[in-house]
Amino acid sequence: MAHSLTIKRLAAPMTWKMKRKGITFVTRPLPGAHPYKLGVSLSFLLRDVLNVAETAREARYIINNKEILINCSKQKEHKFLVGFLDSISFTPLNQHYRVVLSTKGTLAAISIDADEAKKKLAKIIGKQAINTGHLQLNLSDGRNILVEKDTYKCGDSLLLEVPEQKIISHFRLEKGVPVMLTDGKHRGKLGIVEEIIKDIIVFRVDKELYRTKREYAFVLGKETPALKIV
Repeated sequence: MAHSLTIKRLAAPMTWKMKRKGITFVTRPLPGAHPYKLGVSLSFLLRDVLNVAETAREARYIINNKEILINCSKQKEHKFLVGFLDSISFTPLNQHYRVVLSTKGTLAAISIDADEAKKKLAKIIGKQAINTGHLQLNLSDGRNILVEKDTYKCGDSLLLEVPEQKIISHFRLEKGVPVMLTDGKHRGKLGIVEEIIKDIIVFRVDKELYRTKREYAFVLGKETPALKIV
């Protein structure tokens, strides 16, 4: 009988790039800031995405014995949920990576430099006024940030300095901005917004136009992505 912290490979999200047959189960990440389709366990990331470990046991050994930072914070839990646009740093080796979506819509990792590992893009998914008179922004990676001015809208993105959560830049969801699609049949596509029609956006990839739900668009910057994405 499967342990509660495992999931059948055939039932795992299609964003998890792995062999579906041969081994029945795979580690289920602990609940975290990302939905399962946009995140994987840290041990899965080391073994199946970064390929720095051959087995789950070897991945756990690396996590327990090496200094690994997720968004500049130390992490020792092998089931920790690492998700879309999180940064991973192996400090002794000075190696840094960012979790992205490939053009095939699966979670992947790209190499980044140390400066980029200290920055994070997050999408505003909610906001609310609180008793102190501030506005609380709820972000796609589980963060909550307090701001004084209500100049932010759901669907906009913030460029943050981590782990301090300092806002560096604010990018609006509007015509002309670069976006990556995080869900739907166009998941993983990187394009430019051409038009916003209520809950639908029209975006361009090269010379082709596509339509999708507005909620699937993740703003990456103003004219070009603010961070390395591919």
